[in-house]
Amino acid sequence: MWKLPLDGESGRILEEILKRAFERVRGDVVVKDNLKLSGDCLVIRGKRVKIEGDIYILAIGKASVAMAKGAEDILGDRLKGGLVVTKYGFSMPLGRCRVLEAGHPIPDENGLRAARAAYDLVRGLSDGDILFVLISGGGSALLPAPDGISLEDKMFVTDLLLKSGATIQEINCVRKHLSFLKGGKLRKAAYPAKVVTMVLSDVIGNDLSSIASGPTFVDSTTFEDAVNVLKRYGLWDRLPSSVRKHLREGIEGRAQETLKPEDEDMNDSVTEIIGDNRYFCGVLCDAAIELGVSPIHFTSFVEGEAREVAKVVAAIVKEHLFSDERKPQLLIFGGETTVKVQGSGKGGRSQELALSLAVSMSGWKGYKVVSLSTDGNDGPTDAAGAVVDDTTLLKAQNRGLNPLSYLDNNDSYNFFNALEGLVFTGPTQTNVNDVVVALVGYT
Repeated sequence: MWKLPLDGESGRILEEILKRAFERVRGDVVVKDNLKLSGDCLVIRGKRVKIEGDIYILAIGKASVAMAKGAEDILGDRLKGGLVVTKYGFSMPLGRCRVLEAGHPIPDENGLRAARAAYDLVRGLSDGDILFVLISGGGSALLPAPDGISLEDKMFVTDLLLKSGATIQEINCVRKHLSFLKGGKLRKAAYPAKVVTMVLSDVIGNDLSSIASGPTFVDSTTFEDAVNVLKRYGLWDRLPSSVRKHLREGIEGRAQETLKPEDEDMNDSVTEIIGDNRYFCGVLCDAAIELGVSPIHFTSFVEGEAREVAKVVAAIVKEHLFSDERKPQLLIFGGETTVKVQGSGKGGRSQELALSLAVSMSGWKGYKVVSLSTDGNDGPTDAAGAVVDDTTLLKAQNRGLNPLSYLDNNDSYNFFNALEGLVFTGPTQTNVNDVVVALVGYT
């Protein structure tokens, strides 16, 4: 379903770089690269786990179906069964695992049913069994397990947080303390089975307790931290009374805290991160070199308001355009920005960054930039991101579009849609944050 509005030789090369990189970081590919079956042992990046009972898969997130497919191919008949939970439209047929679809980024009733099915699966495991957990970003919303509150209240809180400008770590801190599965509680439920976890990280810095809200990991945050997040963004007084009541009970020790390092012996668990933004940026570099383009990977730790980050990216692109070095170069920036929604428009953080970048690059020539979310969905839209080049503002002017008005209204999707500048990939079966790639050096 790839649709990248890139023209000319430079556009062809940039599109090929992106396609090659995405192929190499798909969930099934990275699982097969890191998982082996050797006699009576699973081998995960060199770590051996003896198989003494049955093996079950629990895969959650936007890349979960592909990750489960990779595991099924490796495990074959050794796999007893499993459950996969993914976003609507992201599923594909599997052999031994049941696939359920649910709502993202706002949780829904199907997600609640999936959470109960996951809980039933892990509660039925025995000593010697292996729970093979495959985690990718999106798992928090896909497995809503509200503890002490209704699903509607959980949905309301999630929506408030997503529009507040809070980071994913802050959002997940709150989610974990409103759930009976997140924050290591799923691992508690699976005891005494062995838990093996493979992760595609969509969290900057790879904090395992934040990725999909860490259902199998220890968590250092507390109920008090969750309350502080909500107050920091001015949301506390807007919460349903049931949510405030539950969080207060947690602070008073009357609701279950998340899994802490001292709660149980961690020796029987194996956890490996098999892909992240830094890995993806490295793959982009490899693909660029294969096509004769010199890559420069600046960072995988981009954070901050999308429109402010865009100004920094624009400054770096301008520096390279001003340079006497005219060979083709690919400038790579990875991470995840935020958008504090103040308008009534439609868009996502990657599209907002692209629109702000177009404004900041006014008057400059000789560049093509793609800003996209690696899972294929930028915010609540069907686009992965957008393309900006030195014709973007001219096209907007010819159509009577004021980019600043669209930016003020958080309406980047409709701006780029009018210019046919949106990027469509469909579900990519991976999820490793966002990237901005700029190709310069072509005349």
